Amino acid sequence: MKKHLGKLVGLLLFTAVFIFARLTMDKIFNEFSSPSSSFSEADAEKVIEGTPTSAAMYHALQEYYPDEAGYFRSQFVETIKTSRNQESANADGFKIGAEIRRRHAPHLRKAPDKSLQEVLQLQTQIIAMFEDDTAMCNRVIMFGAGSIPKDKRQRIEGVLDSTGVIFRAMHEGEYSPVQREPVTENDWRQVIAEFSTAGGTETELALVMEPDVENAQLCNAMLRFLRVLTDADFPGADRPRAEIAAAMLES
Repeated sequence: MKKHLGKLVGLLLFTAVFIFARLTMDKIFNEFSSPSSSFSEADAEKVIEGTPTSAAMYHALQEYYPDEAGYFRSQFVETIKTSRNQESANADGFKIGAEIRRRHAPHLRKAPDKSLQEVLQLQTQIIAMFEDDTAMCNRVIMFGAGSIPKDKRQRIEGVLDSTGVIFRAMHEGEYSPVQREPVTENDWRQVIAEFSTAGGTETELALVMEPDVENAQLCNAMLRFLRVLTDADFPGADRPRAEIAAAMLES
């Protein structure tokens, strides 16, 4: 299991800050036909506050990482001033968000287990919202929430109001760390056993380990795996939860 972990978590990339940047960029380019060198941090604040989902995420970042909120805001403005077009601005906004996320994601390995479960539940909710659309569900699994097209993004906007749990969990692991041993091979064997008990097949497990975006079973297999991992209650179940949560957000 361990040798597949990097591949697995790379596919489970959920980046709240990416969607935050994307939604805010959309609003800026809708309201400002040609954002210019005069675009300021005050303008950025106004746009963020006028976008409910972005505001909720920004407030969470301000609460747990105020310095990072300031950094994001200043870099965001610089991106608006220097980007050639909206596509370029979206890409640059993603890089800023990823930089912040990667700085703090490793601390999830020391976050309280309840917070880890909330982070994984959020990831599961995002995927489950496309359970009725296999192709889209598979894309979200393979390429993350950033792959959701604009006309389908409204499905997840309500869930994104809850993404403060990610920043809170990182903060808890960083400033009130839980003492936790590294995940073991036996931990993974226990997860696999519970996956099987929950109805998971060898074929599904293989698909979780080697995802195929064209395979119609991927969506259900990954949802089953995440739900099993989130709910697992064997001694030490928090260790694989911590490893998956940290790895998928630091990738």
